[in-house]
Amino acid sequence: MNICILNLTIFSLLTFSAYIHKLKKTHNLLIAFKNDFSNNNIFICAVILFLSFTAAFRSPYGLSQDYTTYQEIFKNSFLSVKNLFDIYPTNDIGYIILNKMFYLICKDFIIFIGCLAFFNIYTLTILFKRKSTMIWLSILLLLTLGSYYISYNAIRQFIAADLFIWAIYYIENKNIKKYTVLMLLAILIHKSAIFLYPLYWLLDISLYEKLNMKKTILLIILFILVYINIDKIMAIVQMILFKNYSYNDYGMDGMNFTSIIRPLLITIILIIQIKTLDFKKTFNRIGFNSTIIWLLLSIISLKVFNISRFTYFFIPLSIALLPSCITNESNKKRKIFLVIFMVLIALVYGFLTQSGANDTLLIGEIL
Repeated sequence: MNICILNLTIFSLLTFSAYIHKLKKTHNLLIAFKNDFSNNNIFICAVILFLSFTAAFRSPYGLSQDYTTYQEIFKNSFLSVKNLFDIYPTNDIGYIILNKMFYLICKDFIIFIGCLAFFNIYTLTILFKRKSTMIWLSILLLLTLGSYYISYNAIRQFIAADLFIWAIYYIENKNIKKYTVLMLLAILIHKSAIFLYPLYWLLDISLYEKLNMKKTILLIILFILVYINIDKIMAIVQMILFKNYSYNDYGMDGMNFTSIIRPLLITIILIIQIKTLDFKKTFNRIGFNSTIIWLLLSIISLKVFNISRFTYFFIPLSIALLPSCITNESNKKRKIFLVIFMVLIALVYGFLTQSGANDTLLIGEIL
């Protein structure tokens, strides 16, 4: 069975079950509808465990193109760290050490992948539980509009992205020391995370309140200059940080224009609903800025494909914020329309982009 459809089906059933459970308690359709299930620990645990299970037992084919490479690294982890790094020079030292440490405890690769998947899903679910006003909608967007299934392939980068999400809490609490520790770990796992470190000072800026016409024009000019020269910039970055990749490996070709549909759609909704967002709250500023960064990086990726990899760090923050502009809407009809609109867009986009994927469960082959 297509793993994307399976995950979406089971998640829908879990959400419906949680809704029915709430309805039985409240005996009120409206109150049950308003419930975001963030306090329903059974629902949250079921989602985490099921998605971890399907990620662990995914087929080595289909979505997970680098699966066999990760499997080889793990199975060769009886070698020294130096030898492993010599054999797999494109993998960062932190990931090599992580494999080595886990291999000493358990030599089963599926359990290793399952633990990494659990860490990823647990991190995202806790983010949504703490920051999203509709946890079920954020998870739905993750499975459809988000980049969840890319984590099956870009395992190292998503570990780094998870560490960055945990580091977000230290941006909120203004704790540079703990933020630095987590970011150093992220950089050791995937060196692309080095570009995220300055965000400690940038993500918390209130763009909506501070931007005037002059600053906006200057930023637009700066963005145009970056876009025009991005191939030269990336060639320098590749030479310094990714010298073990070939020019083609690093993805210097552009992405399809459809890649900007998701961030553009969410940006438009946030801008239309911007008065419903309280920018005195730190996370609202972080989530809004992350959405703008996601959109800008997606535009640049039209010219250089691998720029799109940096969007993985910001997508969860954006879809964690999005429900706030719906639940804070005072007009009930508009609120219901936005919920139905986002669900339909998510399902249609998910079906069109994922229904053809051939990733399956290994357990399905066994049965």
